Amino acid sequence: MTKRVRDFWPGDYPRDMQRTFEWLLARQNAPAGNWQANALATATTQAMWQCGIVSAADLAGFGQADIENIVFDLPPGVSADTAAAAPDGFPVNYSPVVLASANGHIFLNTFMLTETMTVSGRCLSLAAVVSQYRVDLFVRTDVWYYKGSATLNDLGGGEATWSANVTLIGTPGAMIAVLYPTTVSQPSSGWFGSTLPAGWKAHTNMGVGKKLTDFIGRVYSKTDIEYLKEDNLPVIVQDGRHARVGSTAVMGSGAPTMHIIENDPVAGWVSVFTTLAHQAVFSDLPRSLDVPSSDPAYVPDVTITNSAAVQNRSWIYDAALAIIAYAAAGNHAAAQRIIARFNALLEEPEYLAQTTLENCEDGSTARWTVSGDPGASITMWNDPLRAPYGAGKQMKCHAAAAGDTFNYVGPAVYGDGLPDSLDPLMQWQFRVSSSMTWYFEVTLTTQNTSVTKFKVTSDPAAAPSYDGATKTITYPIGPGNDDYHFHKFDLGALCANLAGDTWTSTTGFKVVLTQAGDLQLDNLSLGALQPDGSLSFSYDIYNGLPDQVYIRTGSMAWVAYAYAFYMEATADPSPALSLQKMLSFLLALESADADLRNGLLKGGYGAFLDPGYHYEPGLREWVSTEHNIDAYYAFRRAARVLPTAAAELAKRGAITSVQAASLGATATAISSKADNIKTKILANLYIAPGADPGHFAQGVSEDGTLDTAVALDAAGSWAAIFCHDAGDDTKATESLKFVYQKLFLTNQQILKSNQPADWNMAYEQLTPFDGFKPYGAGYSSPPLSVWQEGTWGVIAALLRCQNVSGVASYFAGVEGSLDQFLSRLIRSQKTIFNTTGNGSLLNYSLASRSLPYEFSVWAGVGSTAWLWMTAWNPTLLLASETTWEWRPLLKVPQGVQQSIRQIEGQGSIGALELEAIDGAGYMTALASGGKLEGRRVTLRIGYPGMSSSDFVTVATQEIEAVSPLPDLTGYVLECRDLKR
Repeated sequence: MTKRVRDFWPGDYPRDMQRTFEWLLARQNAPAGNWQANALATATTQAMWQCGIVSAADLAGFGQADIENIVFDLPPGVSADTAAAAPDGFPVNYSPVVLASANGHIFLNTFMLTETMTVSGRCLSLAAVVSQYRVDLFVRTDVWYYKGSATLNDLGGGEATWSANVTLIGTPGAMIAVLYPTTVSQPSSGWFGSTLPAGWKAHTNMGVGKKLTDFIGRVYSKTDIEYLKEDNLPVIVQDGRHARVGSTAVMGSGAPTMHIIENDPVAGWVSVFTTLAHQAVFSDLPRSLDVPSSDPAYVPDVTITNSAAVQNRSWIYDAALAIIAYAAAGNHAAAQRIIARFNALLEEPEYLAQTTLENCEDGSTARWTVSGDPGASITMWNDPLRAPYGAGKQMKCHAAAAGDTFNYVGPAVYGDGLPDSLDPLMQWQFRVSSSMTWYFEVTLTTQNTSVTKFKVTSDPAAAPSYDGATKTITYPIGPGNDDYHFHKFDLGALCANLAGDTWTSTTGFKVVLTQAGDLQLDNLSLGALQPDGSLSFSYDIYNGLPDQVYIRTGSMAWVAYAYAFYMEATADPSPALSLQKMLSFLLALESADADLRNGLLKGGYGAFLDPGYHYEPGLREWVSTEHNIDAYYAFRRAARVLPTAAAELAKRGAITSVQAASLGATATAISSKADNIKTKILANLYIAPGADPGHFAQGVSEDGTLDTAVALDAAGSWAAIFCHDAGDDTKATESLKFVYQKLFLTNQQILKSNQPADWNMAYEQLTPFDGFKPYGAGYSSPPLSVWQEGTWGVIAALLRCQNVSGVASYFAGVEGSLDQFLSRLIRSQKTIFNTTGNGSLLNYSLASRSLPYEFSVWAGVGSTAWLWMTAWNPTLLLASETTWEWRPLLKVPQGVQQSIRQIEGQGSIGALELEAIDGAGYMTALASGGKLEGRRVTLRIGYPGMSSSDFVTVATQEIEAVSPLPDLTGYVLECRDLKR
């Protein structure tokens, strides 16, 4: 019998897979992190801060502690504020317990005192006897005025009531009740002040519930900058997803803001959220990495720069894996959102640098001249504020007097430099304080000489304008904010739209500081749009911009593969034209060189290099084995779906006959290309057995010679799957033998380290485990780090090749049996799985933070998706066609209702109850999101051994209700005929 991961997984396999899929699904969400919140005004004339908070993670998993609470009773004619709401509409003034003294679950936090009255309320969760507390009452008009105190009447169980007469003298004001310990001195009669006396335990605007132990709130008023108004505010838990922060500070003229601060055990107090943060622009793309807030790479405040933060990175490869996982799990809407975003990005290509004018990494100032005051200078240095890694150098332009000028004279770091007549786009990155004034000036030529200068100024932000008299386009972008920002300018479009002229060349660049001070400059480049049909290697989901701007063939092939998988799994042909664009881009990368690269696809465009993680533009002339395996499967998958998609879209009138014919031609071309790639890989990239088992080279270098460096996926895991599918089980066996002998690690642990090179202070796993490292011979000191994604690639290869006699025989000799080795690997992965405790899987067991490795001990989509999909069905990934597993998961009970439609001679099933076993957990994810009710269910009938495409549809129904099975192993789906 064919074995699966579930046959070896120790523990609760269904529950673990459910948690894993839920984690994967949660990576696609609008908040850039865990939190959403807003800062609101209380419903009083003298308004105080109240903040509604939404958590993506269940707050039950956060540390909580009891804290004293205090609320008002409802005075006659006063209503609790039910309008104030968190970002998702949840009431800000919600109480987790019903308050007899208030409006059910809505507590009264403050109200306007407009007349003399008796004010009463109650206290909850008291930690001491009532005699150790006192309630002081205050009214806010221009300042806080003390209005009296009350003792507590014990109700038992940590609850008490209180009551006091409050006299209105003068102007009505906002009322607040404050719980103090009696050890704090009672205010004297007539006391007033701008802030309440210190030492309180609770106040009525704080909220009802427990507090988070490792988080506090800070409230600010933002004018030119944020000004702190109150600190150390408890975050009060309202339910599993909601919390609130309430302040006694009164709002002024500035905009109210709130920060959530986490007490990280390593880094101390770290800001993890600000209400200034907007929703992620690319919320449809999954965040690839779960970066701990204690990590040096974590960016606490992403609102002050448009430079990418690693915690908001989405690798397109990970997004492709998410498309496949979501579609395979039946959550087609989640998969479609990623595809819609990629479609939009394909329609609007991003900037790709072609010429680097300055990146500062060689430390030379010779590319610049300085004019003006003799004290003006240029310094190449490492700016500690450089985002996101603090790596590399920047250029400090220091002006000793107004008008000091820094003029670029070249030569370029990469490319031909200035003048440039090929690249109409220009980009640079800089940091400058908000008080500095400055401008950048670009000199250029146009066809009709209408424009000679383009100026970017620190004047208040406004639309660009054209002055025909000076032949200058001026673009005021506003002052800096003392952090780095990228700015990109399309000189061609600016000249055309504002001056009606055609850009012909860029000839010069200079920086002018119009007052004494400093400006930091970096990454000055010229470029054009990305090649049609390509995507950046990764995107920053928060800012909605490219992150790592280079382009890789392998990642693009995975996106194409995911599109084809989605189209087949969902019967949705709509992405066909976007898929065709990507396939055309890949085909254009075919090498025509008369060496081992011939007929294979080159690597892509651009690279980040040391020193300083700088960008090198240009086509990558090398060939990767792994990339070409990726492309082989992408072409095979796409060739299957494009003809059907073309026919369906043409039938709907969604494409023209010319487009349909073009899709058919592309399918023919990529089918032929897949065959050619298969032949070339097997013939040119395989290293025959000798002293070592046979295996595949990493690829071919740009000089046409074989690159014999050892990489796990190219040498053995993905290569073994490829060989098995190509019908060459001998090479598949050799490849698996090779990686077992060269890359298998035993008795590994995850240890904490505070050293920059291998930083990991978040995770520890002392139970020994085994797995595969990603790199071997040919790499410089490859780290002994177990790569989870790669290890799951080996597991997938072993499962796919388990009936290959050579594979079974070899592992019987070295491990006792193939089953024993699979069990060893999968049990080790379960050990690593247990480390995070949330269903995710760490990417690596040992960090190596710098180039060329960039390993981190963070949970990631790549490793977690490979776990879930290999466990669910090992033919989801790297397969020309997925072999769907037919299992007895559904049961049709006796007694379904029937009716006969005699006129048409047909029968229909009026109602149907299905029991579904949720072995992988994806139905739980759908059910918890309310995504099962209303979905259509198709009931088809066949017999064992019959192709699923030949099954006969007997009913199409709609799910009306969903309920869990008594043993919680699945769900009961109640369905009704759509026609009734």
